[in-house]
Amino acid sequence: MQRKIQKLLNLEDGNEISANDILTQPEPKIFELRRKLTECYKNNEDYIVCNLCYQPVYIAGTINGEFFFKHRHERGDCPIKTKGKYSQEEINRMKYNGVKESRNHKELKDYIYNCLISDSRFSSVGKEETIKSAGIQKEWKRPDVSSIYCGDKKLVFEIQLSTTYLNVIVERESFYRNESIFILWVFNQFNFRRFTEKDIYYANKCNAFVIDKETKAKSKQQGELIFRCYYKFPYISDGEIQYKWNQRLVTFDDLCFDSETFKVYYFDLEQEEEKIRQELLVKDFEQFWLTRTDCDWEKRLLLYSEFCNKFSNHEIYIDGFYEPLERILDALYSVKFGKRIGYKFQNFISLANNILEYRKEFTKVFLWGLAVYERKEEVLNSDKKGKFRQKVDRYKDGIKNSDPAYKQEKKYDVLFSILFPELSEHLKKVN
Repeated sequence: MQRKIQKLLNLEDGNEISANDILTQPEPKIFELRRKLTECYKNNEDYIVCNLCYQPVYIAGTINGEFFFKHRHERGDCPIKTKGKYSQEEINRMKYNGVKESRNHKELKDYIYNCLISDSRFSSVGKEETIKSAGIQKEWKRPDVSSIYCGDKKLVFEIQLSTTYLNVIVERESFYRNESIFILWVFNQFNFRRFTEKDIYYANKCNAFVIDKETKAKSKQQGELIFRCYYKFPYISDGEIQYKWNQRLVTFDDLCFDSETFKVYYFDLEQEEEKIRQELLVKDFEQFWLTRTDCDWEKRLLLYSEFCNKFSNHEIYIDGFYEPLERILDALYSVKFGKRIGYKFQNFISLANNILEYRKEFTKVFLWGLAVYERKEEVLNSDKKGKFRQKVDRYKDGIKNSDPAYKQEKKYDVLFSILFPELSEHLKKVN
């Protein structure tokens, strides 16, 4: 699409930026910026402006996923016209206040209120009761339903039936967060393409809560308020992270209360994304490790350095120096895949004797590796002269007597847990 505002100015660093560069990013990034622009405007902070008139801008868009920038106000001194008679803030407020008086809004508000007053976990339940700020600035808000959950969590419900009113969303969320009050936005239907839903769910780990006919019937059966939670679920396809929308009926027992954002959610998308990114990283690293001798030394070091940085981004410690980590990784991958990797030994008993003799600091993790990957019996059966058993006994005596030669290295425990998840429970034990 041809956008009216094509160039903008970032007042934080003075750099000119392209609207196209910003608005072709992944959608979550666009909505993150959309919210930030609104928060900056609310706090009278200059951030991104039109580079012709220096007026603040915001991100608007269509249901088809086309995004563009518009002026916050149309002062008449800019050749680019992006607004009509009313400002977006005025339109949003009129729309929001109008919907607040609709029959559907009142019915849903009464329904939530009646469910809460019959639930012993909730107290101080009220409809449209004024909440005043405890700060110097005497702000106030009047949520649809307010309550206290489980004796200590102040919780308000805001019903959302309109289309777009990001300013109202940001203002309310900011107010409740400052007052340490949790907020739960409620829809009567869900359309993941609409801007209003996106403004809410992108800032809430991609969770959206709906009350519909089925949830009302279930609520009546179980005697508690039930929601249909729509949540974005990540998965791996062709080596990349993809997403799909899932849904589930949830009760308050299923929900998490985030004491930093004061939002309520069911599924933690960020946590699941981190797990998947780690899973992809582990697969890539494993492939590299098993085939690293196929490339020359310089290329190998470059790739290893890149992996060190990637693990560091996940707050996982990995040494930039190959020795001695390289040798224990070779040993663990050898027992995992049942073949010698990085070693020229002909059998596992030779590998085991070598590790217990020259890599004493990794004895425990290696012994666990033999056990979980079912190589222990093979090693014991091959230990004809008993050398392996003797080394194990010396290790046990060394640990018992606090011999520094047998002090076990722990700095790679997190790395080993990620690369070899079968070892993770053992690694949690105290050495």
